[in-house]
Amino acid sequence: MVKQLRVMAIGAHPDDPEIYCGGTLAKYSSRGDIVFMVYVTDGSAGALSGDRKKLAKTRLEEGKNAAKIIKAEVISLGLPDSELEYCLKNRLKIIEAIRYVNPDIIITHPPYDQNSDHRITSQLVNDANLHSLGRKIKTKSKPINDITPIFYMEPANGLGFIPTEYVDITDYFKTKVNMFLEHKSQVKYLKASTPGSNNNILDWIEITARFRGYQCKVKYAEGFTPLIVSGCMRTERLLP
Repeated sequence: MVKQLRVMAIGAHPDDPEIYCGGTLAKYSSRGDIVFMVYVTDGSAGALSGDRKKLAKTRLEEGKNAAKIIKAEVISLGLPDSELEYCLKNRLKIIEAIRYVNPDIIITHPPYDQNSDHRITSQLVNDANLHSLGRKIKTKSKPINDITPIFYMEPANGLGFIPTEYVDITDYFKTKVNMFLEHKSQVKYLKASTPGSNNNILDWIEITARFRGYQCKVKYAEGFTPLIVSGCMRTERLLP
């Protein structure tokens, strides 16, 4: 019998888990695994104009609607979008989230990315993962018992990213797209804020998935790399 896994995707913004690993999360959920999507920031900078508090509320609602599609739980840390800082206070928030979920696998941003919120999220997750074991570090949830394996999802457009793990999401690609489409405010914003021929986010999502699929001889795939540090390594693969 296959063990039911607790899978934790930690994205800097609402819609990041959906864009970069939504197919993999859908596949986990379909197997009966328990999926958590963490939004580190509130997404309140994702518009050309308007009230930030109102947008933050909208984006959280959109994220919850996306999560319902795969029966995932959303955890919102509510930190200011585009203003994320690496500090002890924020690391403790990530520690609490990891302890609350007690995951078997963490998926997050790679340490290199154009977006500073993505880079800082990656560093916070990496460091919080180890400190989630610390008995002297106090949070609401109790310490976990082991370091969790971390897998990095792609940066924007996959530039500079060479996957070592591929997940076939052919049967879940439409689910991935439908999850993203629940982020209605971002579909509009990304089209308006991205110049020229690159402004169709749905094209971007499909081209990336097709490219990764071509590399591993399936129609659609998502690519990942593991964080290779002592304690994080396991004999298991990300997902068959």
